[in-house]
Amino acid sequence: MPDNSRREGTLCGMLVTLYNAMKFCLQTKYEQSEESRSVLAMTGGRFIVEDQTAFPAKTANSWGAKLVGDEYVGPNLLGRLLMELRDQTPTDHTANNTLFV
Repeated sequence: MPDNSRREGTLCGMLVTLYNAMKFCLQTKYEQSEESRSVLAMTGGRFIVEDQTAFPAKTANSWGAKLVGDEYVGPNLLGRLLMELRDQTPTDHTANNTLFV
């Protein structure tokens, strides 16, 4: 039986690297752009979603979520990173009865 643990560990490492790279890019853009800071501030405390409902794939990729019925389904990592940046503190964002951006 093949050992998949090495491949899975490499994949997890790559995903963490991509996540951290996106976080760095968003932080840099936020620090350098008044417009980015203003747009994020306008979202207030609302839940931010990278809406991929119109994407042709059946499921959202890791960065976004798809509207299924009346709720978003998917990891929505980009939205979570933007909310964390906006709030400047790591937080577990839940979407119960909040407005979406």
